[in-house]
Amino acid sequence: MSRFQVLILRIQSFLSWIFLFVEAPLFWLIIKLFSYKIYHKGRLKELKPPFILVSNHLTLIDPWFVQYATTFPRSYWRPWLFVWNLPEQTNYFRGFLVPFIWLSKTIPIIRGATPKEQKLTKDKIINVLQNNEAIHIFPEGTRSRTGRIENYTTGIGRIYQRVPNCTILPVYIRGIENVLPIGRKFPRIFKKIDVVIGEPRKLTTEYKGIRGGVDISKQIFDILVTMEKEYFESEKYRAQEILKEKA
Repeated sequence: MSRFQVLILRIQSFLSWIFLFVEAPLFWLIIKLFSYKIYHKGRLKELKPPFILVSNHLTLIDPWFVQYATTFPRSYWRPWLFVWNLPEQTNYFRGFLVPFIWLSKTIPIIRGATPKEQKLTKDKIINVLQNNEAIHIFPEGTRSRTGRIENYTTGIGRIYQRVPNCTILPVYIRGIENVLPIGRKFPRIFKKIDVVIGEPRKLTTEYKGIRGGVDISKQIFDILVTMEKEYFESEKYRAQEILKEKA
């Protein structure tokens, strides 16, 4: 990355924090339209940057719900808690939305990107982590078509290898698939949404290079799969109520 590109990231980070004072209250009001429950929020008390927030992926609005579940309102006085997001460019960077999405602390992902574009995106992600910030990555790489975690990509493992002091913060979200299912343009309100915060952890691997990246990615995938299994098997969550809403 050039020094100019790094400078733009720093400016974007600062302006996004300023914009948070406008965006956050509006989103807080929107959240009130749902039966929104957060589990194990106390696990965030000792969280320190840099960290990668990882979660399952169900809808286009997952990043905002996960963001405010995990960081609001502490991100006002701890700006590093306001995580970067990686929206797909064609889904979000369109028309009048562009400046608002940019100010929401985002690095766009380009589907079918050239190797040069892929490298620049990866370098930006690594740079913000090395700058003691945080980022939200979906290990699946795309929205689930079945509602369950099934696949994972290996990019997150390669990124983690470059910032080994990073913490992984796993989060599992459920119910949001009833708010904005794939193919629906407008959200349904008054639905139940559960957000389960997992234990922050650091990962290690005995392997190096590509194999090490794959191993780290698999570890993250297994963590989320375990959280999903526990979610549906435990009576302390609202899994059955949410499944009935979908029906």
